[in-house]
Amino acid sequence: MKGVVLQSVCNNYEEIISLTSPINKKYAEHYGAEYILHQQAHDHDRHPSWNKIYSTLDLMRSGKYDYILFLDGDAVVIDITRNIFDLAKDDTDILLHLCSDGKREKELDCNLGVFLIKYDRLMIQFLEKVLYDPALEGDYYYKCRNWEQTVIQYEFAQNVPYYRKIVKIYNRDAFNHFDGDWVYHPCLYENLPDSEKANLLKEKISQL
Repeated sequence: MKGVVLQSVCNNYEEIISLTSPINKKYAEHYGAEYILHQQAHDHDRHPSWNKIYSTLDLMRSGKYDYILFLDGDAVVIDITRNIFDLAKDDTDILLHLCSDGKREKELDCNLGVFLIKYDRLMIQFLEKVLYDPALEGDYYYKCRNWEQTVIQYEFAQNVPYYRKIVKIYNRDAFNHFDGDWVYHPCLYENLPDSEKANLLKEKISQL
């Protein structure tokens, strides 16, 4: 199985990505995966959080990787002893592994800050729909929190029986969020300045 760890950020995230990228790269290398960092790789008028969808779709279309682990710029692996690609071995029919958003108002509500996605035509079609479906256009989705996460949760809700077969939602802190012990992601601190987020990351990384 050929895996890749991907991060995709805009240029104004340099302080934070300088903290997380080296550690996530080390994690990838530890398990024989490639590491790719996209910085300002996409030209669009959406919130920078949409970069993850563009970047993931690009790698999926390349056909070079069996699985892609995406990590937000402010997400960092803090337990190198656990191989996230093992999730693929445990559930071979699952195409997309995600953690809950912590609220679970709907069955498949999730947090897009960290996810493991399998190379499959169905996932390519899914990402293309999320990006380009005319019904999902506009500032509400492109520029208002929670951006691409809102679109994906909306899409899941349209056909829960179908997505239930190919998407697995784990507990909030399984491999995401600020209270996880595998991947640390200070994502629930709304409106937190990047400088303070960087301080949180520095503190967590200093404990490794």
